[in-house]
Amino acid sequence: MLLIPAFFHESKIYVSLNRWQREHMPSHFGPYQVVELLCVGGIGEVYKVHHSFLKKEFALKVIKSDRELDQHAVARFKKRIEVLGRLDHPGIVAARNADEQNGLLYLVMDLVKGRPLSEIVLDAKRQSTMLPIAQVCSWIGQAAEAIAYSSCQWSPPSRY
Repeated sequence: MLLIPAFFHESKIYVSLNRWQREHMPSHFGPYQVVELLCVGGIGEVYKVHHSFLKKEFALKVIKSDRELDQHAVARFKKRIEVLGRLDHPGIVAARNADEQNGLLYLVMDLVKGRPLSEIVLDAKRQSTMLPIAQVCSWIGQAAEAIAYSSCQWSPPSRY
């Protein structure tokens, strides 16, 4: 199954949390213990975390403090958290929690295991091989279903 990893790659610009924030990054966000850095994105970083009570791993996205981001970016991230929290589809990564700790706004999502589709495509390109057409069509279909679902949840009905 192809999952749409919502909010993981918001920008082509990759910046990190500043050095001070990284050095003072909490080892815990509530019951979530930070395990490792997964990726760096345009407005923050995504970590693999372990929930101490559930004994389960999640992905936790931390954005820069409000002081370092313009208020528009913070508001946009908060709106995305709200929208993602309302979506329930097998092809969309589920939001599990969101909060703020020590000035760091964070979103907890299901941890998607496996290789990113972009990596699979790049490997095939490097090896000059074609991906199986049936598999590619399946991925496109799954992505289209997830996009259609999310569009229907937040778009006004068509009058035509």
